[in-house]
Amino acid sequence: MSVWGHDDLNRSAQIREDGTIVFPLVGKFRIADLTMQEAEDELRRLLNKDFIVDPQVTIKLEDVKFTVLGEVQRPGSFELTGAMDLLTGLSLAGGINKFGAGTVDIIRETEEGHMTIQVSVDAILAGQEANVNIFPNDTIYVRRRLF
Repeated sequence: MSVWGHDDLNRSAQIREDGTIVFPLVGKFRIADLTMQEAEDELRRLLNKDFIVDPQVTIKLEDVKFTVLGEVQRPGSFELTGAMDLLTGLSLAGGINKFGAGTVDIIRETEEGHMTIQVSVDAILAGQEANVNIFPNDTIYVRRRLF
């Protein structure tokens, strides 16, 4: 993260498990589920509130990945370049292959341990359910279809 003209504020920060980061002057603020532009706008707003007049803020994600396994064309790890949803993540892996089921598991690390979120891709595509955001270090597992 960088603030133009304030080199003392330029730094790297890790997104915590609760979706927050800590930044000088403003402390802890929530960044999860925001687009890059929304995160920059929020940090700009917080800095402008009491500290810097019209700050120019840039946020860049570095070395943040998620993994797609199971019945996809190209399983592997992929860069998480800002807010990304499940369908976009699956498309980076080449999509679900002919053996894949319409249900996937998202395995996410939390403070309490691993949690598994079962998602119906078929329902998302039919407009019956909302798409789900991918978080840093998520593992998406596409199940095999039962014939």
